[in-house]
Amino acid sequence: MTPSDATPQLDYRVVTVAGANAPSDDSVAKLRDALADAQSVDALRRAGFRIGASEGPDLQGVPATLPKVIATPRATDADTALRTWVTMSRQTRMLAVIDTSESMKKSAIPGMNRLQLASGAALKALEKFPPSSEIGLWTFDLAHGSQPRDWVERVPIRRVDDKVGPVTQRQALARSAMSLQWQRANGTAVHDTIWAGYQQLQRTYQPDYANALVLLTDGKNEDPGSMSEAQLVANLRQVGKDSSRPVRLVLIAISEDADLAALQRIAKAVPDGQAYDARQPENILGIMQTALSSREIAAPAQ
Repeated sequence: MTPSDATPQLDYRVVTVAGANAPSDDSVAKLRDALADAQSVDALRRAGFRIGASEGPDLQGVPATLPKVIATPRATDADTALRTWVTMSRQTRMLAVIDTSESMKKSAIPGMNRLQLASGAALKALEKFPPSSEIGLWTFDLAHGSQPRDWVERVPIRRVDDKVGPVTQRQALARSAMSLQWQRANGTAVHDTIWAGYQQLQRTYQPDYANALVLLTDGKNEDPGSMSEAQLVANLRQVGKDSSRPVRLVLIAISEDADLAALQRIAKAVPDGQAYDARQPENILGIMQTALSSREIAAPAQ
């Protein structure tokens, strides 16, 4: 099938190779001459190639005249296209992190608080992932007596079709999400949690997957002992330069109390970072699905 408007053109060049086993100049010249003789051109046309100014391939449905040729793409465009293809061909490996601070008890819509709304949206999004996806779940608030760190690993990252005792990983994630509770008299440690989650994904990076950290919060960083926003951004910029272990950063603001501007600044620190505004409750499900299905393609940081 040949497009009627324009088509790309591929050139198959003869390239000589240097080294101890390189062919002689005379051998290369003879090969070039042989490929250009009438018998070779005829054989190549029958195989579907268009040779120089000759007529088109002698194949049914292929025009004899050369259609308009699309201009050769720029190197940067070709690089973006290649990275897009590689990313979209991969399965998802995701760490979902949900805010369980006390403010998540506030009403979001009639009969549902913010935590119920966020976990419900996450459950709906979970249904869309194929069995080969790898997903884990953390929650976060502030460290306290029975919780030495700001974050808690609820379900380790596994393939969603893996068996976890009598249930699948998908079922274990759903059960954990449905049972989440907000933590009394506790705030949000946004900075340290983002940094811990990002480091975890880089440490356990899987090259055959699109690795992503997805964090949902209704607040701003309230941990007086945590790193500053400037330090977090500097850390992310530094590790974001590692193009061999790219991790996408997705930050979702889920209420008017959320500091969307800060999340946007933090997300921009890595090449594939994005902050989403889901502060209107009716928008959260659609934004969750968009955020999790979209795969931003960006060049590694320099």
